[in-house]
Amino acid sequence: MLTLVPGFVEYCKIPLDRVTLLRKEDDTGADGQYRESPDGKRYTLPGAIVYDEADDLWQLGVAISVSPVGTFPDRYFSFTVAVTESSGKAMVMTGLDEKQQALDFNQPGELGTYFESLATICNAKLSEASRKSSKSSQFGFALAS
Repeated sequence: MLTLVPGFVEYCKIPLDRVTLLRKEDDTGADGQYRESPDGKRYTLPGAIVYDEADDLWQLGVAISVSPVGTFPDRYFSFTVAVTESSGKAMVMTGLDEKQQALDFNQPGELGTYFESLATICNAKLSEASRKSSKSSQFGFALAS
């Protein structure tokens, strides 16, 4: 997990100031709510990760602001990331594709392929959102893919 989110952000060339890590709240039930730090500061990656003992998953949320800097309201998209282990392999699932898949964090080619698939999904979601929006579809940056 410590490789996955920063690697995806770097792969897509997302400015770090546009990324907010979200922590799953304990008191929100099975579906859970992911929230920003209550003190107005940003969570660090280890601070945002929560272990869900019932599902045997390490989880966190990621919000990416896509509005140009200084515009209001801020438009963003968010997704969850969950990692568990099965038969000695890391199993990863994001809220973007809802598929669980084995991923070797030590294989750059495998990570690159995974990041590419997530970037494709993100670009499709951004394109869909801009088609549905009556407001300007200008984004503050473009996802590299």
